[in-house]
Amino acid sequence: MLDFPPPVAELDAYPTLAEQQRQAGTRRRRPPVPFSNPDTSSPSRFLRWLLRQQRPAIVCSSLIAVVEWLPGSLGPYFVGRIIDEGIIGRDLGAVG
Repeated sequence: MLDFPPPVAELDAYPTLAEQQRQAGTRRRRPPVPFSNPDTSSPSRFLRWLLRQQRPAIVCSSLIAVVEWLPGSLGPYFVGRIIDEGIIGRDLGAVG
């Protein structure tokens, strides 16, 4: 079975992550692998390697998405509270 993605001649000089772990004889947490040395032993490992390389961008974009969608989700909540407290309770001053 061939590695995924297809081998690139420039990357063949670097040992893979699995080879580095075998040489070290341990599976302790290591610093991020340089971008020029992806783990290509399987498609899932390659995707995990890609996600680890993009971790700061993923975290930042997730936080921006939460901040962006928060007003849209809180708006109906506040409208519902206004209706419950003002209109149904016959206190039109609470609505305005």
